[in-house]
Amino acid sequence: MLESYENEYKLLNLENSNKFNLLKKVFNLNMEFQNGSIYDLEKFGAYDVTFCGSLLEHLRDPVTAIEQLYNATNKFCIIDISNSYSSNNFSLTLGGNFELESYGLNYKNELFEMKSFIDIYFDSSYEVSKNLNLNLSINNILNRYNERFYMYPELGINFVGGIKWVF
Repeated sequence: MLESYENEYKLLNLENSNKFNLLKKVFNLNMEFQNGSIYDLEKFGAYDVTFCGSLLEHLRDPVTAIEQLYNATNKFCIIDISNSYSSNNFSLTLGGNFELESYGLNYKNELFEMKSFIDIYFDSSYEVSKNLNLNLSINNILNRYNERFYMYPELGINFVGGIKWVF
């Protein structure tokens, strides 16, 4: 799939298919990509925002990795976890979004620290036939009061089911 974007990478003068560098270039973001061990982040110093995507579920010691991310973060630490399983007609995904530190603006336009944000979710789908597909999603499995944005709480634990019928 990445080969289909080879011309775009060349046009942007990117050496490889690192998605981080692609986003940085396309949106002109002031960010830098660091390559190293998740268990030794001290050598990079601290950043206002750190992001860890789809890595922790592959580690032997994810707790140490989370501690390292926390210590390397001044303001926002965003962690995304997702692990999927699929067979011919069945798929499962278990994932989570974590913001260990979060900030909001109040009505006086003052910055304040909000509670950490943890959202664990589960998605599944089953293809009964080419014309019929069933799906189920469970969000906020921990039933936490999550505010990703100030004064906009997410629902508590919630279930969404669906049937897709193609005719």
